[in-house]
Amino acid sequence: MKEQLRLLMELQKIDDRFRELEISKGTLPMELKRIEKEFVELKQRRSGAETSRQELHVDISKREKAGDELKRKINSLQERLFGTQTNQEYEAVTREIDWHQESLADNDSKLTQAMESLAEAERELETSSSQVGELETRLAEMNARYAEFNERTSKQAALLQKERDVAAAQVKPRLLAHYERILKAKDGRSVVAINRSTSCGGCFHTLPPQTITRVRAMNELILCETCGRVLVSDQLLIQD
Repeated sequence: MKEQLRLLMELQKIDDRFRELEISKGTLPMELKRIEKEFVELKQRRSGAETSRQELHVDISKREKAGDELKRKINSLQERLFGTQTNQEYEAVTREIDWHQESLADNDSKLTQAMESLAEAERELETSSSQVGELETRLAEMNARYAEFNERTSKQAALLQKERDVAAAQVKPRLLAHYERILKAKDGRSVVAINRSTSCGGCFHTLPPQTITRVRAMNELILCETCGRVLVSDQLLIQD
C-alpha cells in the first residue's frame, strides 16, 4: 500500500502541474469566448439591420407611389366637385375626397415612420461597421496570443501526459478510478498530505491523533472524514 500511496502522490503532483498550466492561461480563454460571442451578436444585429433596410426601401417606395396616386385622385375629385349639379352629388364627391385625404394622411404618417426607421437602420449599420473592424482586430490579436500560448505549452503538456501515463499505469485500477473520481469532485486535488502535523491538507479539518498515526504508517487507504480526499503522510513532503 505504501508504494501505491506514493504513486498516488506523484500522480497528484503531475496533475497539479497540469492545473498550473491551465491557470497560467489566466482569463485569456474566457476573454476570447466573450469577444467571439460579442462578434457573433454584432454580426446578427447588422444582418437584421440590413434586412430591415431592404424591407423599408421597398415599403417607402410603395407608400410614395400610393401617396402620389391618392393625391392624383384627390385632385381629380376636386375638379369634379366644381362640375356637380346637385347637392347630393356634391356631398358624395366631398365624402370621397375626405376618405382619400384620410388615407393620404395615414399613408404619409406611415411613410414618415418608415423613413425614420430607415435612418435608424442606416445609423446602426454605419456604427456597427467600425465596431466589426475593431472586433475583428481584437479577435485576431487574441487568437494569435492563444495560439502562441498553446504552442509554448503543448510540448510541456505532452511531457506531463507521458509522465502521468507511466505513473497511472502502476496504480491499481480500482484505486486509480477512486483517485480520478475525487479529482473531478474536489477541484483537481485528490491526494493531500497532513498539514502542519494536525489537519487535512485539503479542507484543513483537524485530524484525531490516531488518524494521523495511521496515515503516517501508510499501510492502508485513509480518507478525510470531512472532504473525502486521500490522506498521505507529511513525511513524503520531507523526503521530496
